[in-house]
Amino acid sequence: MDEVHHLDEIAELLGDPNYEIRWKPGADIKISPIDANAELQRIKEEQGDVYDEVIVEEAGSPTSPLHSEFEWDDPTAAHEYRRTQARQLMRSLVIVYKHPDTKEPRTVRAWEHVRTDTRKRGACNYVPIQEIMKDRPARESFMETAYRELEAWLDRWEDLEAISDLASGVGRLLSRVRRS
Repeated sequence: MDEVHHLDEIAELLGDPNYEIRWKPGADIKISPIDANAELQRIKEEQGDVYDEVIVEEAGSPTSPLHSEFEWDDPTAAHEYRRTQARQLMRSLVIVYKHPDTKEPRTVRAWEHVRTDTRKRGACNYVPIQEIMKDRPARESFMETAYRELEAWLDRWEDLEAISDLASGVGRLLSRVRRS
């Protein structure tokens, strides 16, 4: 019942007594969100802090409700970790340029993750930002992804009173930009 108590606190903070905890759309996680949340609350109560290393350590026990959410076959896990490192490498490579108006240095990712038809399974591909900006369909797809990410940010933060003014302003700006 502890997880319900914690969810009640969240609901009270958000001002909504009709709360529901669930996985984000597209999350490939088998354990129920209620059970996962309860286990994470248990870890917090026993360990004090919840961070990746503690979660992996706790999930290492075959009796842990989180155990089946992790890959325990080391060669497979190593390959998946290398894929994560490749994604980190691609996200970390940036182009630094001077803004034409302010002459202030600006940064933009050198490669972006975009949907393309060139790979099987309709997957995403990394494309140099210069190519995206030169190709109208790629640029439009890239911008649509940016809008969706901004909308997801709004969905995440708009109900927190501490930043509601910021979220409201961002939402109005996004609406104006999308209409133009």
